[in-house]
Order: sequence, then structure tokens, then C-alpha cells
Amino acid sequence: MSHDVQVGPAADGTPSALGLLLADPSLLVAQGRYWLYPTTDGHPGTAIDPSVFTDDDGVTYLYWGNAVPLNDDLMSFDPAKVVSWVPTAFREAATVHRRHDRYYLSWSENDTREPDYRVRYAVGPGPLGPWEDRGVLLAKDTERGILGTGHHAVLRVPGTDDWIVAYHRFAIPDGDGTHREIMFDRLVHRPDGDLEPVTFARTPIRVPLPPTALLGRLMLGRSAAVFAAAVLAPAGCGSGGGKTVLSQRHIVNGLPPRQCQGLRP
Repeated sequence: MSHDVQVGPAADGTPSALGLLLADPSLLVAQGRYWLYPTTDGHPGTAIDPSVFTDDDGVTYLYWGNAVPLNDDLMSFDPAKVVSWVPTAFREAATVHRRHDRYYLSWSENDTREPDYRVRYAVGPGPLGPWEDRGVLLAKDTERGILGTGHHAVLRVPGTDDWIVAYHRFAIPDGDGTHREIMFDRLVHRPDGDLEPVTFARTPIRVPLPPTALLGRLMLGRSAAVFAAAVLAPAGCGSGGGKTVLSQRHIVNGLPPRQCQGLRP
């Protein structure tokens, strides 16, 4: 991908802009506004599934295969500051998160229509790398019928060191690369700084969330941010003790979620 690609943000003062997206947007809440960075048509080069990451110093970075710090307007950047690195088997959906002084770049490899669609990751000392490939993070489990696990997003539960990875897989049953469902699992950071390969839970994940985390603080990235509000369980579906929780749910083909399920394949 080339640095002359433009990923045009849309900005609005309310989350209502979420209804105006084109494809796979990343969400940023900054300057009292909601900023959306979708994949768009009408620009030179190739840009697909961009993401944004704001570091502790307040600088926001845009990732779209390349990476660059955004200017203060959050709508432009200096082409001379673009950093390029070709991840192993890179396909799409690069995203970055930080824990302590270690940065994690993760991305999807293979094709979303393939059972082997999966997530790989690398580590580095800063938001622009340099990156060291650390292998596959999230992959299929054929014995349980879990296939096509990719196009993920990572969040830290506010006020904790608990981490969640959201991703989609072939819908169960009878799904494929265009009939998918969204899943959540825990993301575990090892003491040595690497990530544990994701283990697929068999029961719903319920994580208490503070009220301020309902949308803006859930910096999920890409399309995961769009369904952030949808996956916060309403009463009777993953709620407990009057607290809002992040609950395992399914969204298939843009249709309303099915009822919460007690067991997972």
C-alpha cells in the first residue's frame, strides 16, 4: 500500500454518524467528537480496514498497511513521516494496542472467505515499530467447528488490566466467509511480554464495565467499534446485579443479535 492513499475521516458530534459508514470503520473519540475512518472509494492506491491508535502522549496514529502520526486536525498527515513495514502474510486490518512499554501490532492473514482466515501479531518498542513477528494469535479450531477467525479488535476494560479480543468467525451452524458472527474472548499478556494464543471460551464472557465505558471509552477499532453499543448486554441478556456487562453475543449479516447463549461451540 502506498502513502498517497487517503482514508477520509467522517466527524460528527454524536454517535449518530455510525449510521453513515461505508465499510469497516475505525472509531476515535477526540476533541469532543466522534471520528470515523472507513474504507472508501474514490482515492488512488489501495486502502482497506484502517485503524487508529492514540498513545499516552496524545498523538494519534493511522494504520492502513503503512503507519503515520496524524496531524492535530486528525484529518491529515505528513507523507514524509509514513513508516512502511510488510507484516508476515499481511492481508488486512492492522491494529495496534499498548500494554506498559510494549506495543502490539496485529493483523489478519489469508482471505476472509477461507477457513484459515486468522490473526497474527508482532511486538515493538513504539507505535511505529520496529516490529518483530511473534506468530499466530487467533486461529481456527476444526474439532469445534470454529473457522475463519479474523478481522479482530482489541480493548482493555477501563480501570483494569483485563483485555478482550473481538473477532468474527463463520457463523455456527452453516456459516461461511460471508455469513459470520462476532465473538469475544480474553486476550492474555504473558509475563515475558508476548501474547498467549487465544483460547476459545465455552461459556459467555461477562466483564463489568463502568458507566463511562458505554461507547466512547471502548476504543475497539474498525468495525468492532460500530457494534460496541450493540454488544453491551441489555437487561435479561448478560446483565447481572444491575451492572452493565460485556457479554458474548452473535451478530449475523447485520441482523439483530440472537438471544444470549449459555454455551459456546
